[in-house]
Amino acid sequence: MRYTAFALMLLAVASYASNNYDYYVLATEWAGSVCSEQTCNYADGISKTVFNLHGLWPSLSTKPMSPFNCPNVAWSTSYLTANTVSLMKTYWSGLYSSADGFHDHEWSKHGSCWENDAAQKTNPIDDFMNKALQLSAKYNVYSILANAGITPGSTYSLDSIKAALNSVFKPSGYCLQCKSGNFNEIHVCLDRSYNPITCPADTAHISCPGNVNYPNLSI
Repeated sequence: MRYTAFALMLLAVASYASNNYDYYVLATEWAGSVCSEQTCNYADGISKTVFNLHGLWPSLSTKPMSPFNCPNVAWSTSYLTANTVSLMKTYWSGLYSSADGFHDHEWSKHGSCWENDAAQKTNPIDDFMNKALQLSAKYNVYSILANAGITPGSTYSLDSIKAALNSVFKPSGYCLQCKSGNFNEIHVCLDRSYNPITCPADTAHISCPGNVNYPNLSI
């Protein structure tokens, strides 16, 4: 059977990725906070009821945020289907930076290390972007908070936010990031089957005050 150089490279990448990380970090950010600190010139059309996707990061238990920049297909929007492009505009915006530059960074640094486990494969880039989008929708932090009566436009106790998140995620299964008292970003730890897990030691940091501002998204 004859393989193209492209196919052989993908086989090598799959073999490399399958043993190269232990878990995932799913990172999403609240645009209402981000855009109160940055000028979001690239946020047109984003959803106001979903935390904007930052990325899906294959990670090692002993060295979080690694691996990165793995050998793989070079980023090109030509790999993306029209449906993926539409979803990314709504749920995975660059906000204050160009979408292409942002997505290039996320693929090249993190997605390149992902083992493609899509049931029906299109190509590595489109499959990775779709997997990240699916997980962002499945673990919709906006909805998790709203179900607990926590909605934008007010200040909430950190304990109430954690209680809402603990209804879905492990109590030490996420990292919360705040800036200037605003709820900015959440990193959720997932196993290789994309289920919530307790984060490795010393990675479930919470940099938020006792009372957290959850600002409206005004774009």
